[in-house]
Amino acid sequence: MSRKPMRTYIQIKPRVKQRPRLGRRGRVFTPAATQIHEAAIAAAWKTRFGRRKPLEGPVKVTVDFDKNGMWIEVAPTELPTVLRGDIDNYMKAVLDALNGIAYLDDGQISVLESTTTGHLWISESGDEEND
Repeated sequence: MSRKPMRTYIQIKPRVKQRPRLGRRGRVFTPAATQIHEAAIAAAWKTRFGRRKPLEGPVKVTVDFDKNGMWIEVAPTELPTVLRGDIDNYMKAVLDALNGIAYLDDGQISVLESTTTGHLWISESGDEEND
């Protein structure tokens, strides 16, 4: 089992994920533009790392966007999650709740850090940091 980090630049213009839509027959579907964008990112990743197996266990994902593409790194971490569910769903709930209260609009956010380890705000002395 490989635990080596994987890092690459994918030259595909970043786009936001569109919300699911309700079809004529009452079925929910992902818009075609989103499906195409996600498939292009997946294909670029597979071209670069196709023979590598996905990392197992806890991972750290770092994405740095520019106007023309994105650096993506997926690396192992020793910090296990303490929550169930997807980290992006937790973040979306917090960002939406603070929209217009902590910042005018979540479009202002240029750096976003998140963990599900419970370790982000623990100081070296072991005390929680409360500013």
